[in-house]
Amino acid sequence: MEMWVQLSESSTLRAQAALFQTSETSVNIQPAFLPTLERSRPALQGRFEFSQRVGDDTRIEIAPGFHTSTTHVAGASVGSSLFSLDWFANPWPKLEFAGMFFTGQNVSNMGALRQGFTVLDTTNVLLVHSRGGWAQFTLLATRRLSFNLYGGQHDDRNADLRLGGIGKNLAYAGNLMYRLAPNVLLSFESSQVRTTYLGSGKRLTNHYDLAVGYLF
Repeated sequence: MEMWVQLSESSTLRAQAALFQTSETSVNIQPAFLPTLERSRPALQGRFEFSQRVGDDTRIEIAPGFHTSTTHVAGASVGSSLFSLDWFANPWPKLEFAGMFFTGQNVSNMGALRQGFTVLDTTNVLLVHSRGGWAQFTLLATRRLSFNLYGGQHDDRNADLRLGGIGKNLAYAGNLMYRLAPNVLLSFESSQVRTTYLGSGKRLTNHYDLAVGYLF
């Protein structure tokens, strides 16, 4: 469901709400408790975007959002909740700044790290509290060429995790994108992911990607 409200000539409010079905199968739990996990659950999400035009080619957008659902596992009902805040701004037509912040608990059912909760025993389940976000700067050098720098992290509270769990994922990258044709893009990207495992330290993974994309 979506509703638009024109607040003034230069500002709008867009309210969005959705009922959907989660997928709980990606969570990493002990095999003994896997049969007790209900594979899908109903959920509610919402997002409220405020947009303000500053000039003919510049605008600012900011949008809080939420998620709420309940996971059933090991005879317990485990709450899943999240608050988010995303934004976009282009104070200069050739420079864009976008990003998102989130905080919540049991967020693995939204594609995050596979450790939304820790099963201690039957009916005794510990929620994993999470916090993170990302930010990206884009320089539109020409009508065809753009440069992007971005970084982000997902940080789970260590006290909620078992030994060997992922305490933090930190990633940053840079890329350039060139429009070969109106709907054909060429991109080269270099990135690094730093993963902190409880009890075994950090692991670094470097990526170098060359891609061609076609826009339908």
